[in-house]
Formats: sequence, structure tokens, C-alpha cells
Amino acid sequence: MIYKIGSLSDLTGITISEEAKEFLYYYANILSTEYGEDRDIDNNFGGYILYATPGTTEKDIKAYFDYTENLLEYVDTNNSVCVAVYITGDDYGVVIIMSIDDAPPEIKKEIKNKGEEK
Repeated sequence: MIYKIGSLSDLTGITISEEAKEFLYYYANILSTEYGEDRDIDNNFGGYILYATPGTTEKDIKAYFDYTENLLEYVDTNNSVCVAVYITGDDYGVVIIMSIDDAPPEIKKEIKNKGEEK
């Protein structure tokens, strides 16, 4: 399942894994603070977060956002969750938060590259 989140208020009622909670609240807080709680996330500045619950497929993610047509700006991980940040415009981006196990090959490659840099 995928949740499309634009602000902190969108997190109400969503079951969030403990591993994803810190990332979700961090990025939702940035979007809420910088761009407002009540903006139109598809048409106004800021962008949104896609929270892909464990078991989500690459096809499911692409139904919301075709990340392969955008530049991956940043990847972060914790024990079992990864964050992929795509900047699609000057003031617009999409953040995908998902299980590392479910991450598409392009994102896993970036996670591996980041690990080798350390």
C-alpha cells in the first residue's frame, strides 16, 4: 500500500512502522513548515512523500510517481528503511520512503554506492 503525504496532518490515522516513523515525521515536518499544511500538493510548491508499506512493488510506486524519469538527489537509510529524494523542480520534490528490501534496483544501487563512500 502507498500513502501520499503532503503535510504532518496527513499522517493521522496511518499505521507507520517504527523504522519509517522518524523519516516520515522529519520530511512531513519540512513540507508543513516550509510550504504550509493546506497547500495543493500536486500543484503548489513543496511536493509530497510516498510512504510505501512493506511489500509494495516497483510497479505500485510507478503508478504514483515514475521515479525513473527523474534525477535521484539523495538516499538515506536506517536499519531496514530507505529514503529516496527526487527534486523535480526548483521548489518541488518527491520523497519515497520504503523498505530497503522492496527498493527498486536503481535505488538499491545508490544505497550500495553510498555505503562504499563511507
